[in-house]
Amino acid sequence: MCATTTLSAGEHSTFGGATDERSRRKQLFQDPSPDAGQRVIVIDLRLTLTAPLGVWLSTAMRAVDHCVETVCSVSPVPEATEAALKGIRQLVPARKMLTISMRVSRQSMKGAVLYNVKLGASHGIGHQLGPLGVRHAETTCVLLPAVLKYNVRVNGAQQKLVLDALRAEPVVADVLQNGYSLEKGIADLGDAIDTIIRARGLPRVRSHYGIGRDKLHGIAAAGLADWMCRTNPVPLETKEQVWDILEQCLWLDSTDLRFISRLK
Repeated sequence: MCATTTLSAGEHSTFGGATDERSRRKQLFQDPSPDAGQRVIVIDLRLTLTAPLGVWLSTAMRAVDHCVETVCSVSPVPEATEAALKGIRQLVPARKMLTISMRVSRQSMKGAVLYNVKLGASHGIGHQLGPLGVRHAETTCVLLPAVLKYNVRVNGAQQKLVLDALRAEPVVADVLQNGYSLEKGIADLGDAIDTIIRARGLPRVRSHYGIGRDKLHGIAAAGLADWMCRTNPVPLETKEQVWDILEQCLWLDSTDLRFISRLK
């Protein structure tokens, strides 16, 4: 039995993870049996009343990450893509009712699990930030924009589906265009997700966690061992590839990211 207290819908997944104290790496686990997972999931808004706002906002972004990497997957499934795009449009706008957010995040996670959609490096590298003190949901805030920029050369059309879905929501379009001056046709999905994270006041860069350059080699090596890096749209096969992503997401600010996108 599991009670829902966040928006990331992890209770609908058969995966689990824990840090190996000897290697200081996060290890994933999955029960292969057909009846794996929770038999009973309790959804009651009263159980969420003590959850800090930061937990709600960051786990909502984790749900967005599930949606984004589902749409942008190396093995997209039309039904899962449809559910994920619907989820993005309802999760991102600021003041959606919690009941709607919980339902949509749940449907998006179940869609990814049901259709066995392969996720990418935002999850793969993100798992290895946990042992350094980055909360699971906040790894999305640090990594997803840079991962999207790294992958855009091979899945730009899929990313555009997500960007169009975001811009179709008036609240989001206003934040992107007027609040942060992201020009349509110039700014990409990485810019948009970066802006949404910052607009919610969530941490974006390594300085928030005290992660220095001396830690990057270890993160890169650990990330490379995660199978979700191999199912990234651009398969990550060397530490240098992981390092390239870490360099962006741990050191650059929003202005730098937008500048890079204009140079491409």
